[in-house]
Amino acid sequence: MLDIVYVTKIDHLYTLKLSIIKILELYEVNSIYIVTDRKYFKFFNFNVSVKIILIDQNEVLPNMIKSDLESLELPFFPKRSGWYFQQLLKLGVSNIDSLNENYIVIDADTVFLNHISFINEKNQFVFLKATEFHEPYFENYKVLLNEEPNREFSFISQYMVFNKMIVKEFFAHIEKQFKNTSTWNWTIMNNLKGNDGSLFSEYETYGHYIKNHYPEKCVFITKKWLRDGSVYLKTTSPSLNDVNKFSEEYCLVSFELKSSGYLNKLRKTFFHKFYPYYNYLFN
Repeated sequence: MLDIVYVTKIDHLYTLKLSIIKILELYEVNSIYIVTDRKYFKFFNFNVSVKIILIDQNEVLPNMIKSDLESLELPFFPKRSGWYFQQLLKLGVSNIDSLNENYIVIDADTVFLNHISFINEKNQFVFLKATEFHEPYFENYKVLLNEEPNREFSFISQYMVFNKMIVKEFFAHIEKQFKNTSTWNWTIMNNLKGNDGSLFSEYETYGHYIKNHYPEKCVFITKKWLRDGSVYLKTTSPSLNDVNKFSEEYCLVSFELKSSGYLNKLRKTFFHKFYPYYNYLFN
């Protein structure tokens, strides 16, 4: 049975709820781990058949809490600090003892529509290929790991299959490159190079690491999936029926919190700020 991990802000509660509903329809799940700000724990009161384990985001990473990143002199900081923090959290949960050796991280704005194998009958990890190419990710792969990424495709497909042993080896590899002067998370943040607002991707970096170091443990598949569900439906808060309409064509769909036009942005902000209170009172 699977352990599923979500790292989320309170703003994504609505789509997170849809994501959990669909995951439980499609998979046998052991536990769902939700990593978020402790002050919002009370809002994550889902009425589901599996155990939900809430994890304080400031208790996951060694010697690092969210506010620590705000003073770093990186492009577009402190605004971008939270974006980097959530990526580190997806890796850092590998140190949670109760979490299965293999765990699946799913972006909180992503809803699975059809079953995809995460680990096949040969015990290989199954990765969904993507087409994104953002050069700073690969430049910093070389900086952090001192090796070529050997890119053939992208691993940024809205979820990732992680193995705790390999994640920890990945940490040790990074720390060793910098003579163990700091923990892996600080080593990453203190050594990123470039002027772009997005210099590191946890999925891209870990995916290429496992592909390069454990090719025999990997299988790569191509299926249609949709990143711009909110654009297609013109909403960031779709109904479950609307979501299911995508299932004939796509294996998963994401509803990123973006919208165009002043009124649409106002509606989006209002809904996602007040929905948690509605869910808390009437769930």
